[in-house]
Amino acid sequence: MNATEMLIDMDVEYKHYLERYKNNVYLALAKMFDKMAREIKKVVRIDVEGRWTLKLRNSIIKKLKEVQDKYFTKIDKAFTKELKSFHISNAQTKLGFLEKVIDEADAELETFMIEEETFDRYKSHQTVYFDGQTHSYDSLALAYYTALRADIETTIEGARVQGHDITTIEENLNSHLNKSRNHLNAWVLTAMAIGTAFSDQEFTKANPIFNGYQWISVLDAKTTEMCSDRNGKVWYYNAPNLSTLQYEEYPPIHYRCRSTTALITRTAEELGLTSEKAQQIFDGKPVQVPTYSAWLESQPAATQQEILGKTRYAMYKKGEPITGFLTSDNRILSLAELEELGKAIPAKYTHYIRR
Repeated sequence: MNATEMLIDMDVEYKHYLERYKNNVYLALAKMFDKMAREIKKVVRIDVEGRWTLKLRNSIIKKLKEVQDKYFTKIDKAFTKELKSFHISNAQTKLGFLEKVIDEADAELETFMIEEETFDRYKSHQTVYFDGQTHSYDSLALAYYTALRADIETTIEGARVQGHDITTIEENLNSHLNKSRNHLNAWVLTAMAIGTAFSDQEFTKANPIFNGYQWISVLDAKTTEMCSDRNGKVWYYNAPNLSTLQYEEYPPIHYRCRSTTALITRTAEELGLTSEKAQQIFDGKPVQVPTYSAWLESQPAATQQEILGKTRYAMYKKGEPITGFLTSDNRILSLAELEELGKAIPAKYTHYIRR
């Protein structure tokens, strides 16, 4: 087992801890959100009296914005505090893993901890692809804030135009607030993933023992084409020409991205280590991971049919290889595209083809 494999193994239990930690952070922020929701409904309940006017509409929207601003400031402050603490604790955990690998190799190598000040760059760190743009924590937070504000304003304006009573208004507000609360969870998960990746990057920069990283995607029915295409690919800091990733990029690359990275060390020779054990552990190699098509080939029939669909699955059972349904970046070809490529589509399924 080499260093990368050892680090991945140690990371498994850590991932379980991270899931619990993220959930606890979300629950703490959700309590603030629920207080905001109650105050929003209270403002509306008190102010919606008599006949709707434009002045009343503007007054309510102004008050609701003040409530939202107050609570989002609290949420952002609390979340930033958690993320800053996590930035350091994550690096400390990875440092502990690295030192265990060094001990296993009976080697003596100097390791370094990141500085707390490195977090200052985190909130503007561009990484997540969402709605056609690359986002940072700050821009995701702004998008989340403005989406709820727009929904609330639409509810109040709709109430004024259509003369809704308080019951209808509260029903519409509850719908938007419940949706936003669910989005809060997605925001927390994504921001924490950005935090993990950023902390890992700073950690690898601080420790020249590392030479690069390998992209590790979660392969299942929910895996995006973006992630399945990158799975197993590597980036070498000092040898970009040998890298299989197109450029230095890190997960998360989209909202709710579950991909992570495995750190690759330099070789024993590069680190000045001569023992046979050190050479086995510090071989500088990434781990072997299955391609998306190989993974799909190994899955039970139910999973294959869920991903491929009935028609492609029927073609697969008749001998069409899994790779025949995928583009080079693992996008599943439409039936029309398969027909254009001359693939034999069973007659009973041809009515599904969208020409």
